[in-house]
Amino acid sequence: MRNRIHILMGMFLVVFMLLGAILFYQQIIRGEDLTRQAVAMRSREIELKEFPRGTILDRNHRPLTEVSNTYAVYCLPQETRRKMNNSSGSKAVINLDNDHIAERLTSELCNCIDGLNRDRLNEQLKKALNNRTSFVRITSNISESEIICLQQQEIPGVVIAPMTRRYNEQGLAAHIIGYVNGPQGEEGVAGIEKVYNNVLKNSASRQSLVTVVDARGMPIHGLQYKLSREQGQRGAVVLTIDKTVQQIVETVLDKQKISGAAVVLSIPEQQVIAMASRPNFNPYYLNIEDQSSSLLNRALNPYHPGSLFKLVVTAAALEKNAVQLDDKFLCVGKFSFTPELSIACWKEEGHGKISFAQAFALSCNPVFIKVALDVGRSNIMQYVYNFHLTDNILNGYGKYNGSPIEINPGRAGLANAALGQQGVMLSPLQLTSLVATIASDGKYQTPSIVRYYFDREGRQQNIKTSVPQQVIMPATAEKIRGLMELTVLEGTGKTAHSDKVMVAGKTATSQTGRYVEGKEVLNTWFAGYFPAENPRYAIVILVEEGRSGAASAAPIFKEITEEILKIYAN
Repeated sequence: MRNRIHILMGMFLVVFMLLGAILFYQQIIRGEDLTRQAVAMRSREIELKEFPRGTILDRNHRPLTEVSNTYAVYCLPQETRRKMNNSSGSKAVINLDNDHIAERLTSELCNCIDGLNRDRLNEQLKKALNNRTSFVRITSNISESEIICLQQQEIPGVVIAPMTRRYNEQGLAAHIIGYVNGPQGEEGVAGIEKVYNNVLKNSASRQSLVTVVDARGMPIHGLQYKLSREQGQRGAVVLTIDKTVQQIVETVLDKQKISGAAVVLSIPEQQVIAMASRPNFNPYYLNIEDQSSSLLNRALNPYHPGSLFKLVVTAAALEKNAVQLDDKFLCVGKFSFTPELSIACWKEEGHGKISFAQAFALSCNPVFIKVALDVGRSNIMQYVYNFHLTDNILNGYGKYNGSPIEINPGRAGLANAALGQQGVMLSPLQLTSLVATIASDGKYQTPSIVRYYFDREGRQQNIKTSVPQQVIMPATAEKIRGLMELTVLEGTGKTAHSDKVMVAGKTATSQTGRYVEGKEVLNTWFAGYFPAENPRYAIVILVEEGRSGAASAAPIFKEITEEILKIYAN
C-alpha cells in the first residue's frame, strides 16, 4: 500500500512538474508572442499613413515622404450597422439592409464634405458592408469647417483621425521620388517609387489607431481608439540626397522661374546630393498631357551640351599632345572650310591672337574646331568612352534616357561635334559626372542616388558601388581645372565668381534648331565645382530658352553655391 501511495504521489509530482514546465514555457518563454497574437485577433487598426508604403529617406535619414499631416475621415461599416440598427439605445433591433445603410451614410457624409462623388461613395460603402470590411477611408485633407460639421452630426461609425500624407504638395524632390497609382498606392509608377516598388509597397504600418473587437469582429462599445506606434523602419529606401541641399536648389530654381535642371554631385564619390527638374509637378494632381512636360525629369534627359563638350576635346588634345596651353591661335570670327562653308565664333569680330588657355576661357569656337581636327575623330571618341559619357546608368536607380554620341565623318561633322552640337547629346547628370571626374584628379565612378534600403524584414541591403577608375592622367585633370578657374576669373564665367569661395567652371550655349518669331531658341549651361582648391561639390545648371550660359545659368550656380556654403561652410 505504501509503495502504491509513493508511486501515485510520484506520478502526481511528474504531472505537476510537466504542467509547471508548460506554463513556464507558454507564459515566460512565449508569453510576449502569444500576447501579440491575442491582441491581433481581437484588434482592428486604422492606418494613419496615406498609403501603406515604406518611407523614402535622405542620406541623414530625414524623411522625403510622410512629411505633411492632415485629417482624414474613416468609416467603420460594422459599427455603423450596429449603431443604426440599435439607435438611441433602444432594445428593439431594426434590421436595415446594407443598401439602406449605405444610402443614409452617403447622404450624411456628402452634407458635410464638399467634392465627394455620391455614386462612387455609395458603391464603396455598400461593398464594404457586404464584405464586412473593418474600415474605409472616405477622404483626406478635410477643412476645419468640414471637421466641425462631422463632429456636430455625430454620424454613426465615422471617425476623424490625423493622417500622414505621403507627398508634399510643393513637390520637393518630386522627380526623384516619383509617384504611385491606385487609391491605396498599390504600384509605383515613376522614380524611386517604381524602382523600389517591391520594397516599399504594403510595408508594415508605423502608426495606427487600434480598437478591440469582440468575437464577431464588432468594436466593443465604449472602448475608444488608441494611438499605436511601431518602432523601427521596414521597407525604407535611403538615398544619397541631402534634403537641405535639395531644398536650396529647388528654392533657387523656383525663384528664377526657369525651365531646366540642376544636379549637385559629391566629389569624389559621385553621389547625387541634389537633383531637380523644372517645371515641377504636384504628385496629387498629375497631368499626363501637360504641354510643359512637367513630369519629364530634365536632369536625366539628353540635350546638346554646347561648349561643355570642349572639356572632352581639351582632355583628348592635352593627352595626345595635340596642343599646349600656351600655343597661339588666330581667331578672325569664323572657321572656314571652304569659301562657301564656315562656322562662326560667338564673337563676330573674332578674338584675335590668343593662347589655347585663353581660347578655353573665352570659349572660342574657331580655335576648338582647329584643335579637334588636329586630334581627330577616333581620339575624341576614345575620351568619350574614357569619361563614360555614353553610360546612362544611375547606381541604385538603373538606366535612364540616353542618347549615343555619333560624330559624323568629315571635317564639318567633327567641327560641329567639337562644339557640342550635331551628334552629341548628354544629360545634365552625365555632364555633372564629367565635371566631378575632372575635379577628382581624373577618377571616374558611376554616379549613385541610393545608399541602401531596408527590406520588409528590416534587413539593411547595401547598394554596391563601382570601383573608381583613373580615366585621364592627374596632370591632365589639373590643367583642365586651371582652365576652368581661368574661365571664372577672366573668361565667360565671370558671373559665377563668388567673393565667398573660389569656384571653377565652364559656360555653354547650345542651339536647339527651334525658332520662335524668327529667333532661335537656345539652351544655356554652366558646369562647375567648388571650392576650387579642394573640390567638394560638382554642379551643372541647365536653363532652357536662356540668353547665354553667362547670363542665365552661371548666376544660378553662384547662388546655389553660396547658399550651400551658409549651411556647410566647413
